[in-house]
Amino acid sequence: MSEATLKKPRKRRGHGARLKTKFSFRDGDVEYAAVPIPRHKNIKAFKQYATKKDYPEEIVQSMGTSSTGDMNPDPKLGAKRILEQMVEKYEVEFMQVAEENGLNLGVMDALSLAAWQEDTGLKDYQMVKSLKHLRYNLKGKVAVPFYHTKKCSQGYVDPKVKQFDHQYEKSGEVVPISCWYQDVDKMTEALVAEKLTELKVKPKEVKEIDFVFGGDHGKEAF
Repeated sequence: MSEATLKKPRKRRGHGARLKTKFSFRDGDVEYAAVPIPRHKNIKAFKQYATKKDYPEEIVQSMGTSSTGDMNPDPKLGAKRILEQMVEKYEVEFMQVAEENGLNLGVMDALSLAAWQEDTGLKDYQMVKSLKHLRYNLKGKVAVPFYHTKKCSQGYVDPKVKQFDHQYEKSGEVVPISCWYQDVDKMTEALVAEKLTELKVKPKEVKEIDFVFGGDHGKEAF
């Protein structure tokens, strides 16, 4: 009869149960959760330590635990509370970490939008509809307002800026008014051409065109 020797199975490195370090204490009627936070000389040391003692998770658990009623921690609530503070105070670092981990939180600028439109051949109305779908499905802002791309596209009419003094009849007060406007002839030509393309209509098929012009009141100066 042979005698078998029992050996304690070896744990794989990094797969053992993580030790808990959190403890609670009370000061009068207020109960606190305390999580010891060690100092680390570099990011590698931090990651190695966190595989044994996951104190970041304990912080999240503590942040999601109510002081009264149900004492079961809500890690999602705790994470949201911490992340809101991170975004408010460390937005640049937050965005950097998110992008490094595969989360796309960027917003397309005007030049990127114009390049997208140029490469795909989409018309303005098609771009606007596409952006609406992207905003809805991605649950947030994906690009600057589309009209910003006009500065990068063919047919853009540079605005003219001027300033003049205006005197109000009732008070007699003279106020400097700054305003900008675009050449009506050039704007009309560009917009009509775009509308014909959008509706797939030939110029000879158009009988008449109705125009609606608008603008700011300029502090009631015009």
